[in-house]
Amino acid sequence: MLRWNAAFTGEMRRDTLAPPIMARNLALLHAALWEANAKGAAPSEKVCHLIACNISSKLLPGHTLAFEKLLDEVYPERIGEADRALADACVSKTLLAVAADGSSSHTTYTARGTPGSWFRTPPFFRTAELPHWAKLKTLQIPHAAAFRPGGPPPLSSAAYAADWKEVRDWGGKTSSLRTEAQAAGARFWSDFSYTETPVGHWNRIARTIAEARRLSLRDTALLLHLLNTAMADSAVACWDAKYTYDAWRPITAIRMADTAQNTETTADPGWEPLLNTPNHPEYVSGHSAFSGAAGRILSAFFGTGEIAFEVGSDTLPEEVRKFERVDDCVRECSLSRVYGGIHFRFSCEDGVRLGQQVGDYIWEKNKGLRTASP
Repeated sequence: MLRWNAAFTGEMRRDTLAPPIMARNLALLHAALWEANAKGAAPSEKVCHLIACNISSKLLPGHTLAFEKLLDEVYPERIGEADRALADACVSKTLLAVAADGSSSHTTYTARGTPGSWFRTPPFFRTAELPHWAKLKTLQIPHAAAFRPGGPPPLSSAAYAADWKEVRDWGGKTSSLRTEAQAAGARFWSDFSYTETPVGHWNRIARTIAEARRLSLRDTALLLHLLNTAMADSAVACWDAKYTYDAWRPITAIRMADTAQNTETTADPGWEPLLNTPNHPEYVSGHSAFSGAAGRILSAFFGTGEIAFEVGSDTLPEEVRKFERVDDCVRECSLSRVYGGIHFRFSCEDGVRLGQQVGDYIWEKNKGLRTASP
C-alpha cells in the first residue's frame, strides 16, 4: 500500500501535475484499494498490488510501463483469474463513479481588471490555473461551497492593511526581518513544479507515520483513503473560494497599492516575493487547505495530534524537519506562504480552517470504519 502510494506520487511528480489533480488521482487510487479492503475478508497483498497497478495505469497511461515493472517485482507469478476479477471490479467501480465528475471540462477565466482582483503575475505571467476545478463533483462533502469562507477583508480595512504590511515586510525577496529559518521553511514547503506538491508532502508524512505505527493492511488502506479524499475535496472547496473571490496576490497588491483606497498601503512597484507566485487567485491558500484537511484526518485517525515524525522535502533534499505535533506541522506549512511572499495571513488562516472543516466532515462520516483502536 505504502509502496504504491510513493510510486504513484513519484510518477505524477514527473508529469508536474497541479496539486488539485494530484489530490484527485491519489483519492481515486486509494478509493479503489479501500473498496477491496472494505469487502469483509481482507484481500491478499497480491490483489492490492494488482488493483494499484491497474488504476495507476488508467489514471496515468503514459507511465504504464513503470507501474507494470513494479507489479512484476511484487507479483512475479502468473496472475490468477480470481485475483484479476476482484481487481477489475474494484477499479471499474471507482472509475465509473467519477467518470462524469467534470475534471476534463473547460471553463474560460475572464479577468476583471479591478483593484483587488487577480492579475497574471511575473515572472511568467501564466494564465489562470484550473478555473473549472470549483465546478467538480465532490467525493464526500455535499458540494464545493459547503464550507465556503467569508472572503478576504475589504481593501480599505485595517485588517487588510496589517496583513498587507506583514507580507510586504516579511515575504519580500530582500526582507531584512525574515530569519534564515523562516526563509528555509518557505523553500522547504514551496512544493512547486517537479515536486510531490503539498498533497504528496502530506502523503509522505502519512506513510512515515503508518510505517512507524506498523498499521495493518486494512488500516493503511483506510488512512490513505480518508486522507486523500479529504485533500481532494479540500481542493475543490479551495478552488471554489479562489474563483469566487478572485483576489489578487501580494505582488500585485503591493505594486498596485495606490489603487486600493487604503491610506495605510503605499505602492512599491519594484517589490518581489521570495518565491515565484502560483498562477491562481490568492484567497484561500491551497497549501493551508490541504494541510488543514490532512492534519485533521491524521489526528482523528490516531486519536491524538501528539504524533512525533520527521519529514524531508523535494525542494531542500538535504534538510529534514522534526515535529512533535501534527498541528505544528500544519501551522508551519501554512505560514511558510507568508514568508514566501505569496499569500496573506488571512488567506492562510482561512485556508487551514476550510481544510479542517472538510477533514472533520469526512472523518465524522467515516469514523465507524476505523474498527481497530488508534
